[in-house]
Amino acid sequence: MRKTCMLRIIIIQAAFLLLSASILLAESTLLFRGEVNSDKINLRQDSTVSAPIICTLAKGTRVDVVLESYDWYKIKLPKQAPSFLRKDLAECINYESGDFPVAAHDACDRAKILKDNVNVRIAPSESSYIVGRVNKDDVVNILKVAQGWYKIEPVANSFGWIHKRFISKATTEEKKIEIVKIQEIRQEARKKAPADGLRDNGSVNLTGIIRPYGKIFKRKATHKLITQDYGVFLLKGDKKILNALNYRKVRVSGNIIDSQSKYPILELITLETVN
Repeated sequence: MRKTCMLRIIIIQAAFLLLSASILLAESTLLFRGEVNSDKINLRQDSTVSAPIICTLAKGTRVDVVLESYDWYKIKLPKQAPSFLRKDLAECINYESGDFPVAAHDACDRAKILKDNVNVRIAPSESSYIVGRVNKDDVVNILKVAQGWYKIEPVANSFGWIHKRFISKATTEEKKIEIVKIQEIRQEARKKAPADGLRDNGSVNLTGIIRPYGKIFKRKATHKLITQDYGVFLLKGDKKILNALNYRKVRVSGNIIDSQSKYPILELITLETVN
């Protein structure tokens, strides 16, 4: 009898874990990239017209849709969405000199989270709605400091809801253009890398867009830098910091540690965002 009860408990726990994992996977998987098709559209906290408004979106705003529920889309919060976290739960860091606390007199534009399951809220108040959560050692970009709170750029796992009729899917033509651009960048990378004299242990300074490298078997890096003039580079550095800067324009310096790969591998020394 006791063994039967224990077996039931184990089965229930396993089912709960599988359900939780499937929910997390669904929220992290991009269904499609959309565009707001009308002006002044409300982004809400839940999938109902009576739910509180997070912010309003202008026509043409690009959004990442992660879930469809009846007449609503769940989207990742866009950059203009308000996001706040308590100042005492994060520590400013200095990218230029490594992962060290910034002196009190210096401006704070990035911070490392000090605890797990820190709430990100819609307003600088403990009673305001929770739009997402961050964990220890995650890095966030700070926009403003006020009254014991950081106003930050929306984090990866923060979401809102918008009615389906206000979102249009990206056209096939837009996707074709994006594929062509990626192919052109790769061709340029192959042409320019030898001519530029890249060599192992050589130092470079580059500007480009950081993107995830993808889950490739035995991958040599987690992120890549797409530059306009010199093609694609793989980046070797702090994964959490690179995750925080996905799809951002950055300026980097570092050493080439493998110039013979399909894409040269760059070991980062400094990293800063470019507005």
